Amino acid sequence: MPFLFFKKKVSVSNFLRSASDYLIIQICLGLEQVGFFDHLKKGPVTIADISGTLRLREDLMEVLLDYLIAAGGPIEKHGNTFVLKGGSPQKLLWAILAYREIFNNFGHLLSQKKIYGKDIQRDGYWLQLASGAFSLDANRMVLEKIKEVENSALIDFGCGSAETLIKFCSMRNDHFGVGIDNNETVIVEARKRIQQSGMGERVVLCHADVRNIDFWQKYVPTQKKPIFLASTMLHEFLRFGDNFLIDFLKELKERFNSSRLFVAEYDGLSFEEIRNEKDERRKLQAALYELWHPFTEQGMPQPRERWERLLDAAGWKISEVISSENYILVYDCS
Repeated sequence: MPFLFFKKKVSVSNFLRSASDYLIIQICLGLEQVGFFDHLKKGPVTIADISGTLRLREDLMEVLLDYLIAAGGPIEKHGNTFVLKGGSPQKLLWAILAYREIFNNFGHLLSQKKIYGKDIQRDGYWLQLASGAFSLDANRMVLEKIKEVENSALIDFGCGSAETLIKFCSMRNDHFGVGIDNNETVIVEARKRIQQSGMGERVVLCHADVRNIDFWQKYVPTQKKPIFLASTMLHEFLRFGDNFLIDFLKELKERFNSSRLFVAEYDGLSFEEIRNEKDERRKLQAALYELWHPFTEQGMPQPRERWERLLDAAGWKISEVISSENYILVYDCS
C-alpha cells in the first residue's frame, strides 16, 4: 500500500496542491529558459505569435499555458491573448535556476556521493541575474549617494552583469569602474553588456577571486578616489571564520587608506526568529536563505548587529545604515 505513509494527517487536496505548485514552478522555469517571460513583458501575445517568434511547438505551448491558467499560475488570458497577472516572477525563477542542481541533488549531497564545488555548482549565469535583481534597490541607493563624487573609481566585488558599473560611469565623465568576479561565464556576459553600453574605455573587468588583492589592485587607477561595493557577497567569506573576513577588510583599508566601502547584506534571522516571523514574505525568504547557503558551502546571512561588530573590528567606521528592498541593509563605511 504505497500511500500508507500519508495516514490521515495529510489530506489529498493538500498533496494535490503541492504537486500543482511544483508543476507550475517547473513549467515557469522552462518558459523562462526559452524567453517567454521577457517576450510577455512587451505586452499581450497570442500563442501563435509567441510560438512563431520564439520558434516553439505551438501545440505544447497551448497545453502549458492552459495548465497555468487553470492552476492559478502567474498569467491571465484575455480573449485569445496572454498577459502577466502583475509584477514579474523572473527574480525568483532566476534564483531557482541558479540553485537548481543543488535542489535536484539533496540526497546525493547528504550521502556525500556528490560534493558541492566538485560535482555540483551553482549556475553562474542565472546567479548573476538573480543577485542583481534582489540587490537592485540596494545598489541604486549606493549610486545615489556617490553619483557626484568627482574623479572616483567604483570597485564592484562580485560585479555580476556589470549594470551597476555601467550606471555609475554614465553619471559623470570622470567616473571609472572596476568589476571583479570569479565566474568566467558571468565575466563574458558582462563584457558584452559593457561593449553594448559604449563604456568599454571606462569599465575594466577582472576574472579573479576578490580575495586576491595583489591581482586586481593594479586595475584600480591610483589617481582616482576608490569606492568599494560589496553587494550580498561578503557573507560567503564567513565560511572561513570571522577572522578571515576581518583580516580581508583590514587589508583593504590599509591598501586603500582613503577609500569608502559600501556593504549590502541581507538582514539575517535566526531559525527561531524565522519560526515566529509574522511577515509571511520575509519568513519564506529567510527560510530559503537558511536552506541553500549551507548546501553551497557559503557563510550564513547575519543580522545587523553582527555586521556592525565585524566592520568595527576591521577598522571601518559606519556613518549610516540604509534599509532597502528585500530586507537588505546598506552599510556606508569609511
